[in-house]
Amino acid sequence: MALDLRRSKRRKTTAEPPVAKVEDVKSEAEEVKIPVKSPAVQPRAVRNRRGSLADLPKMPLDIIFEVLAYMSPRDLLYLSRTTKDFRELLLSRTSERFWKMARRNVESLPGCPSALSEPATIAANEAKTLAPEIPVNTLESGVLRSFHSKPYHWIARFLRTDVAAFRKMWLDSDKDQRDELVQRRVASLKELTSTAFKKQMQEWFIGRKTSRADEIAELKRMRQDAIFARLEGLGWKDEIKHVIQDAQSLARFQAIPGVRDAKELTERSWTRLEQPLIDFFTSHQRKRIYEELKVRIEPRLQSLHRVVGILNTKALGYFPLSRHFAMLPPIRDIIDGQADETITMETFAKLDMPQIVADWKKAATAELIVLINSNTTVQLPEDADLGTLALGMFHRCVDKHCGRSFRTYPAVLSDECDFRLNRPKMDQSSDNFEAITFDTLTAFGHEYEPWVYKAMHGIIEALGCDPLAASPHDLDDLTTRLICASVDCKSGDHVSGVQTVYTWRSAISHASSNLKGKALFMLADEVVSPEEYQLVYRLEQVNEAAAAKQVNDARKWDCKHCPNQSYIDDRSYAEHHVRNSHGIENPTLDDVYLRPSARALGFSMDPVYLLSPELSPREILLLPQHIRNAIQRDSAETRPRDLNDGGH
Repeated sequence: MALDLRRSKRRKTTAEPPVAKVEDVKSEAEEVKIPVKSPAVQPRAVRNRRGSLADLPKMPLDIIFEVLAYMSPRDLLYLSRTTKDFRELLLSRTSERFWKMARRNVESLPGCPSALSEPATIAANEAKTLAPEIPVNTLESGVLRSFHSKPYHWIARFLRTDVAAFRKMWLDSDKDQRDELVQRRVASLKELTSTAFKKQMQEWFIGRKTSRADEIAELKRMRQDAIFARLEGLGWKDEIKHVIQDAQSLARFQAIPGVRDAKELTERSWTRLEQPLIDFFTSHQRKRIYEELKVRIEPRLQSLHRVVGILNTKALGYFPLSRHFAMLPPIRDIIDGQADETITMETFAKLDMPQIVADWKKAATAELIVLINSNTTVQLPEDADLGTLALGMFHRCVDKHCGRSFRTYPAVLSDECDFRLNRPKMDQSSDNFEAITFDTLTAFGHEYEPWVYKAMHGIIEALGCDPLAASPHDLDDLTTRLICASVDCKSGDHVSGVQTVYTWRSAISHASSNLKGKALFMLADEVVSPEEYQLVYRLEQVNEAAAAKQVNDARKWDCKHCPNQSYIDDRSYAEHHVRNSHGIENPTLDDVYLRPSARALGFSMDPVYLLSPELSPREILLLPQHIRNAIQRDSAETRPRDLNDGGH
């Protein structure tokens, strides 16, 4: 890259402003006449804002010389590239003293080689594309052309201007002076390519770069210290210490825009930085406290999880999940204040565990009551016993996988959702203890579908009972049954020649797949005769027998005599264990129990189907699959008479 004193690329006006021109400066005291050009036309507006030296040419010479004396060589170089007049002034031989004075303003600046002029040397020093190894110049008058680290790249290449200029010098000289010209040029090149000069240039470049880096680093450090001082005044002194001690936190702090600027911190810049810094330290403090608490209590929560398994067995499964158990006030006090990392059964020896479990059940029930009241027109008392109310018996998880079957109260309180793998969202105001518990103990309870309570409310009213008082036993004792009265129901139960009859339990199951809370039911008395009711009762007994078998086959049976072990298997295996391990010949429900988390409910949720005598065998074979399955298991049968009910 050629390193000549290039002309400025800035846009120029059509007419230059009045400028002082120095034709011949013999001494500082000598008066110099300055011709002034009058603009012929109005100057065009300059796009960029003029600098502080825009009016320099209009000043008296002594002021101009005084200003130039305080400039650095770089300033003179850039100033010489602004206008033609400044170029003529600063690049004339008589202005060499300005460059020498400017050189004294820069520490350790390399001297000017004999082969180069002062401006050419400064241009070389200030060029951004130089590699400080081998300077090469082929002209007395001019310009340092290139620095190159590999001489063989340029050794056979020359600039045309250099060749032309040297040729002119050669032709203009006498024959007896040409040897001296060559010797002078060779000496100049040797000086430029000498090891001493190269080393001097390298040291200056490195020193300037290091000095500038140190200067910038010091400015950044002073700005950071000023920011810390401001933050200490806002009460963040302790948090600043934590940020400084952690390399990652300090890096995130310094990455905030404006923190690492190499400028003095002003009121204006602080106003812009204050809120982002406060947000950063607030977030850092919250995360730090969270991590410190997590390191302290996480091992205890893991120990608690193992202990809850034992306590759950002793309570026959009716026990809070480990996450819920940890959030109970007495248990939280133990975990948060326990000195030892390990929690054992002895840790809870002095606690009234039955009362703690009762309080948990009461609080969990109160949450369900609030949910029921918000989705129905009734208002249950806060202390209502949901175990005695049909309205609060059935619950269903919102998860589409977990919610395929209903849960019943109170077993649902101890039931774990198998599919809710993501922990609930925790905002910045969340309790750290609760958030850590959610992270460590991943057993989550259910989030309930609100439509279940609305549908159950309608079913109870359709049976003519009071939702505030009707119990499951009251509804089981009813002799009447229900049929679907929903006009928009798209269920496969609505088939011509088939009448589907529901108990109050199977009605809620029907609503789950058809219109949910909008499902409507009516008494079946108008379409089912007393004789047909007897058939309905018999078919329901078949369903109940199948439900009882599902309970016995459920692989959630445990032994009551082994509080510290779980035998997860069906009832026959659990009874076999009791006979062999405990010597009880005829085990009963006093010896074995079904865990509440079992999916078997102990009763049927399926309807029964009354078929019209007019259905042909071919039409029966074309019925929906679930009705044909009911026929095979004897929960569907032909009606004793045809009621012409229009297909229900």
